[in-house]
Amino acid sequence: MLVEFLLPDFRRIELLPAFRTLKYYQMNFCKKGLPLLVFVALIFASCQKESSTVPGANEVDGFEAIAINDTQEPLLLSDPCAEEFSSQGEPGSPTSTDAYAEDDYEMSSEPEAGSGGGDSYGGQGTAGTITAGEVRDLVDWSYWQSIQPEFGETAEVWSMNPIKRFSVLLQDNTGAPLTDAQVLLTDDSHQDLWRAQTDNAGSAELWLDLYSDQAEGELKIVVFYNDVQFVIEDPIMYELGINQAEIPVNATKPMSADIMIAFDATGSMGDELEYIKTEVLDIFTRIKSSNPQMAFRFGSVFYKDYGDDYLSISTPLQEEINATAAFINDQHAAGGGDFPEAVHIALQDGIVGEDWAEKASTRILFLILDAPPHKDECTQKQMRLLVKEAARKGVKVIPITASGIDKETEYLMRFAALATNGTYSFITDHSGIGGDHIDPTTLGYEVEFLNDLMVRLVNRYVE
Repeated sequence: MLVEFLLPDFRRIELLPAFRTLKYYQMNFCKKGLPLLVFVALIFASCQKESSTVPGANEVDGFEAIAINDTQEPLLLSDPCAEEFSSQGEPGSPTSTDAYAEDDYEMSSEPEAGSGGGDSYGGQGTAGTITAGEVRDLVDWSYWQSIQPEFGETAEVWSMNPIKRFSVLLQDNTGAPLTDAQVLLTDDSHQDLWRAQTDNAGSAELWLDLYSDQAEGELKIVVFYNDVQFVIEDPIMYELGINQAEIPVNATKPMSADIMIAFDATGSMGDELEYIKTEVLDIFTRIKSSNPQMAFRFGSVFYKDYGDDYLSISTPLQEEINATAAFINDQHAAGGGDFPEAVHIALQDGIVGEDWAEKASTRILFLILDAPPHKDECTQKQMRLLVKEAARKGVKVIPITASGIDKETEYLMRFAALATNGTYSFITDHSGIGGDHIDPTTLGYEVEFLNDLMVRLVNRYVE
């Protein structure tokens, strides 16, 4: 372009005071025969062009700056679905806006890492008791597609259609993974179709028509990194390959990670919750000892249902693992009664209500539950918006389903994992803890202890 050819440093010019700009013109362009008025006009044109792009976005050789129309509805911490359940009575105190501060559970020192560290908090038995498994639908993609008829009715009812997948793999100019870059799927009308953040491997998942949104014209993938914008033209769906790109920047891997655990605290979770409380401190300490260079923050939210003693209660993301572990240990299962619970409140508090790190190697929300969300129209809409918000913030939702879930809940949780570049996990019958656990629809899985699984998953996404 003419502006870039004549003014290779025109963005730097914009930052110069007027007298220095004139000096810059005299030294660099007067000898080229460029009239002063033309020089000023070119600067004005470049400023006008910049004002039409995403704030902070720049052009780089070979890429085109694009202005994005973001039509995402704002997500508030208040519950828009509360009126739907007013007949069940108002939940007691504390509510979803309450949180326990770090000082409320401050302890003298952190325990040594190792299995069984959670015993000091009064859980049942020792760490390494509950058994679990994992299903990686993003890896076994062809199998996921083959089982869609089994879940077809649920997908239609919830308007969730994770089929049109666009995988992205980014590297910097040294060949290292480009971590925590924002990627966006858009079209000719510059719609914000789906946003995500690249993980520690430089990968991200984008989705088309996930909620029956309609694209207009040709698709593009836009990459944002360090206030610079890049465009990948003519992206391909996963069946045809991965959209790989080397972005001409020097990447710096963030050395921080946020881990949030959301618990269903209704009565049916009683046995499993007490055992999980034993696992938590062991999980936290092992995660930190496995990644000593990483600055971790841990937090937790407990949720119930409308009409229970509380709807949700949380402790924020914080570096002090003892404070979070003590908060978790202080909670007990009670309430509930009907099958569905306020799962959307757990996501609302965990995703919207938390102060997630602006830059991080990974952000993970473990969602431990044994019941589905409510099925009313408002809750369905909130679930869709909250999953999209998790992907936008780069929060991987990793469900851990417990005894009592049905196939509809399995599908919803596998959907949340797929849409946020996470993975689906579940508690099994092998430990004999809790009620009966359904087997997931899969070709097979390995059984391991839940604490080992959670540590392994965090390590996968930070190493």
